[in-house]
Order: sequence, then C-alpha cells, then structure tokens
Amino acid sequence: MNIKIKFGKRLKEIRNQKKITQEKLSELANIDRSYISDIERGIKSVSLEKMDQLAKALEVNIIEFFKF
Repeated sequence: MNIKIKFGKRLKEIRNQKKITQEKLSELANIDRSYISDIERGIKSVSLEKMDQLAKALEVNIIEFFKF
C-alpha cells in the first residue's frame, strides 16, 4: 500500500473518530471538500502546509497522521 493511500485512510479514520464530515473539515481547514475526498481515497498528494491545516482543524498533532 502506498503512502498516499495510508495517509488518506488515517485522515478519514481520525475525521470519523471526531465525528466530523468532509464538508465540516473543509470549512475548518479552508480546503475544498473534493480535495479532502481525493486525499482520503489516496488520489492526491498532500503538502506539509495542507497537513498542518488538517491537523489544526482536527485538533491533533500532525504526527497522528502517520500512525498507520
């Protein structure tokens, strides 16, 4: 499994644990909802800046995304 898929699955897992929809995460992180969907499906790569935005929106340390 490649890193984009692993990252996407972990992002979705954290988002679901926090009971946040993609739409809400989109608003909180100021990232387009379709882009979040593409990340979760392992289609898009994520920059460090986007990871930081997602971590802040989900109120987690960025390292949590890499606990596969």
